[in-house]
Amino acid sequence: MPATNSKNGAWAKRWRAAFLVLQRNRLVVLALCCLSAVWWADVPSISGAFVFIVSVVLAASIFRWRFVFFVALAILCATMHHRRVVRESNLHEALLQKSSVEGVFHIQTPPRKSSQTWSAFAFVDGKKFEVQGRNPAPSMGTALYGKGFVEPWRKPRNEGEFDHPNWLRRNGVVATIRLQQVVEDPSQTHKLLQWLDGMRLKLRHSITSGLAPESNEAKVILAMVIGEQPGQDDEILSAFRLSGTLHLFSVSGQHVNLVAIILWLVLRILRVPRRYAIGLLIPSIFLYAYVTGASPPAIRAAWMATVFLAAFWFQRKPNLLAALSIVMLFALFLDSHLIFLAGVQLSYGVVAAISIGLSLCNHRIQRWSLMDDYLPRELYTSWQERWVSFKRGTAQSLAASSSACLGSAPLSILHFGMITPISVLANLLMTPFVGMILGLALLSVTLNPILPSAVMVINRLNGLVARICIGISEVCADIPGAHRQYSFNQPPHDTIRIFDLPRGGAATMLQLKNADLLLDTGSIRDKKTLIASLAYFGCSPDCFLLSHAEAGHVGSAENLLSKLPVQQIISPVAESRAASFRRLVSAANSRQVPLLLAQPTVLSLSDQVKCRFIPTPGCSDKRLIADDRVCLHLLDFHGFTILFAHDASPSDLRDLWPTFSPPIDVLVLGRHELFSWPIDSWPVNPPRVVIASHADFPSSERLPVAWSQQLESQGIHVLSQNDTGMVSIHVNQQSELCLRGFLAKEWKLSRRLHDWIFYASLLYAELRLRMPNLRETLWDFSKYEGC
Repeated sequence: MPATNSKNGAWAKRWRAAFLVLQRNRLVVLALCCLSAVWWADVPSISGAFVFIVSVVLAASIFRWRFVFFVALAILCATMHHRRVVRESNLHEALLQKSSVEGVFHIQTPPRKSSQTWSAFAFVDGKKFEVQGRNPAPSMGTALYGKGFVEPWRKPRNEGEFDHPNWLRRNGVVATIRLQQVVEDPSQTHKLLQWLDGMRLKLRHSITSGLAPESNEAKVILAMVIGEQPGQDDEILSAFRLSGTLHLFSVSGQHVNLVAIILWLVLRILRVPRRYAIGLLIPSIFLYAYVTGASPPAIRAAWMATVFLAAFWFQRKPNLLAALSIVMLFALFLDSHLIFLAGVQLSYGVVAAISIGLSLCNHRIQRWSLMDDYLPRELYTSWQERWVSFKRGTAQSLAASSSACLGSAPLSILHFGMITPISVLANLLMTPFVGMILGLALLSVTLNPILPSAVMVINRLNGLVARICIGISEVCADIPGAHRQYSFNQPPHDTIRIFDLPRGGAATMLQLKNADLLLDTGSIRDKKTLIASLAYFGCSPDCFLLSHAEAGHVGSAENLLSKLPVQQIISPVAESRAASFRRLVSAANSRQVPLLLAQPTVLSLSDQVKCRFIPTPGCSDKRLIADDRVCLHLLDFHGFTILFAHDASPSDLRDLWPTFSPPIDVLVLGRHELFSWPIDSWPVNPPRVVIASHADFPSSERLPVAWSQQLESQGIHVLSQNDTGMVSIHVNQQSELCLRGFLAKEWKLSRRLHDWIFYASLLYAELRLRMPNLRETLWDFSKYEGC
């Protein structure tokens, strides 16, 4: 028996097999080279350079001298992308200086409506803008003549917050225009877009006729057929999100493929020849993709289906990876920004994972589905043939669902901070019913002009199928371990993050070793910021600590209750005149979440973090305003003292100051409704650092510059959140309190000398086993540098 070496071992055989696969899929290597080059050109980084170099080396080892062509094409893609980014950036700066734009605005997308305003993408002189206006909203394809003012893009001020300006840039938008005094110009209306918009409205009416407009069944049908999603606060989204099936609520590759399969089956039943069927199928797929809004995943799926079906037209063997690579290469040349969108990345990544997974499992599936290895297929009975087909279809569906789950998991964690293993089962169970919903919807559209009464019956039947989908999602979401909050950005140590919210809103995230908490929840406008940031850090608060019943501090608590695993709420008051607080109490009662009254006591949050509740004297007086009924929170954070004063009045804070022990290291300060000038003097032991909130509107929330200068002259360092944005606090390995602003630098705070003496006996009693290292830290005062 010959000895095993590097040339005839198992790994060598696997490498040769992979080598042959890549040789047969040259377009995949080419697409990888171009993709990594564009990534490197967009954000120059070590990781991008590493991926590009690896892809080039891979191409050189497989294709020899032809890799030069691959590198040249990759450099061309990167150069085009870089020029596109520079051109759009220069155009954006020029428009900001110009401050206004006048011309004809051609509305290209269905407007997104709110209570009083609307927004849509529009073209003016070949440039793409986001336009905003007041209701009534125009239809897609409308031409509006008038003037608009350029709105500056608001950059994120909190880590993990959704970057709306970056999303606009990735969609090719050069600026946001707020329209003023516009009139419709019928002579320049885009007839094709208006026809598509009219088709979408007719399709919407046809598939919901006979159903209650606000019913959950109608919402599911509209979302799955035309991609019209319910509102972000709609509770129906929760079950689909937690079961990993929320992608069914947007028209993507799965919907386009199911529509293509349904139309293909109809054409085969009508005995239409294959070539003619393909000729009818391709335009139908593009029509469906554009009528439903022309989302990037839907357009990708339509082009991919075209390439895939073209193989049948030219009598060639179709290849899913080759079709995906061709579509990706065209996307890189036409609009390279698209590959940085989360939806497009998930779309391409899932298709690639399914293709690779099916190719790896195909041989095993074929062998497993056979009745007998030695029984020819020609001798199978009709029932045996059906059984084999059922086993093969089930195994392929399970392999595709598992591959999609594994392929989408890294991107789901990266973009949404969640992983849903139950999605393998949920998608497998729900896909047939989604096909039924699409098939019944197409039947309704076909019969609507001639049999309106039959359409209502079909839609009610479709509503029952939608109810089954809702039930599957709810059952799967309730299975233990079905979903888990996870993030690549979870901190390895206890961390406090103080949000920078507009208009006087306040919220603080506490990620501790044993628990996650949310100290205040901001206003109703801040819910998207909080949800995005919590998911970014993998934080799942199970407790709300409320400072006072004011809309800027508890406004979004009601909405967050439906999205977070909250077990209790601790509030300084049980009753309040604030409508937002009354809605929170009602929501907590309906969800059986206990609302506890804050008492002057100490709550142990983790081994080294304790919270002391300090209600102000006016908490029990219902006649006072909300800012006079505040509960202060004093945190003992790894030996440092952090006081959250919230919106307490300067007089209340000054009266309570002598009771704080040990002395305050960091004071987190809000703004009282009636006192624009915060506290500026302390009876004893002033704080070392003050973190003060700031908002340009209303004017009462602005931080006085003279006040900051006065504190700085007293040796107190002031961190205005107007300059820092979100502030993160943690203790490093050198026992220093690190304060880092999202928009600014990092500050380090060493312990006070008397703090060490105060904690010496407690630390000695609790950490006696670590005394050698502790003694080195306790008596090393050379590091003390103040702020």
